[in-house]
Amino acid sequence: MAFISYSSADLIPVSQRINDDDNILKIHRVHPRVMKLHHELYLELMHGDSALTPIQRELVAIRVSADNQCHYWIVHHSRGLKKLLNAQGLSDQEIDLKISSIMSDGAEYEFGKLESKMMQYATKLSLTPSEILETDVVELRNSGMTDLAIHDLCSIVAYFNFVNRIANGLGVELERWSIAGFSKTHYVFPNLR
Repeated sequence: MAFISYSSADLIPVSQRINDDDNILKIHRVHPRVMKLHHELYLELMHGDSALTPIQRELVAIRVSADNQCHYWIVHHSRGLKKLLNAQGLSDQEIDLKISSIMSDGAEYEFGKLESKMMQYATKLSLTPSEILETDVVELRNSGMTDLAIHDLCSIVAYFNFVNRIANGLGVELERWSIAGFSKTHYVFPNLR
């Protein structure tokens, strides 16, 4: 159970309601404006126009969530990545290996050098943000990323650090529908809570 109560959607004015019952949004019902802004930011970063592909965005979401040991978002975005990769014809077993690689520094083997550089940047920005240097950005640019792609990467990393802390800090639990087929040990990651 979450550490604070989920407010009823009925208590929110119709104009501020969101047609989404994910627990991460339900926890914001206590502050409807934040809920709406959070949802708009998520949609823009993860589904809006971007220099990053949908797969790259999901990779970043999973990596940051793994760095923060946020099971809620690992499961949600593993599902998103699995859907995208299934559409490309990959089997569930192949996808599970790819997802495990994201959380264990093996992104280069499973995805490519660019994605590996992106994961390294995401981890450094998540865990040691004061150590980010211009050379980190130059390295991304030298790997083929445009300034827009680098901006989008940084924004998605920052967003998932924010929402990982909301989920972990307020004890947001997985929805029943999202749990099927996943457990805290589904993907091998040390120290995952």
